Amino acid sequence: ILLVHNGKVDDAQLNGWPDFVELISLGAKDGRIDLSALLRELAKRHCNEVLVEAGATLSGSFLRRGLLDEIIIYMAPKLLGSNALPLFALPLDTMSAALSLKIKDIRAVGRDWRITATPDTEY
Repeated sequence: ILLVHNGKVDDAQLNGWPDFVELISLGAKDGRIDLSALLRELAKRHCNEVLVEAGATLSGSFLRRGLLDEIIIYMAPKLLGSNALPLFALPLDTMSAALSLKIKDIRAVGRDWRITATPDTEY
């Protein structure tokens, strides 16, 4: 298990982890882990595929920085209104600013949908 931190932690937070936990200090941007640096570190360790299962903020950060090759979305057949939380936290509010996706596959999973897409730079 890799435990990644931005180096701004005290010794008490770094001590006491089991031997199978490796602590890695990476630089931070705006107080958050540099995601590109994290992926480079994982690549050095021969981690060529990374599954990011996260909330809107972290998922949006990966997407905004162009760090996702593929997106898999599980969607219930339900609609929510403007007070609901977004799938990705992205500061996009016009169609011209939208990130385009190329749908690779859509299939039913029980009553839900599984949508596989990739970023589409040509659309």
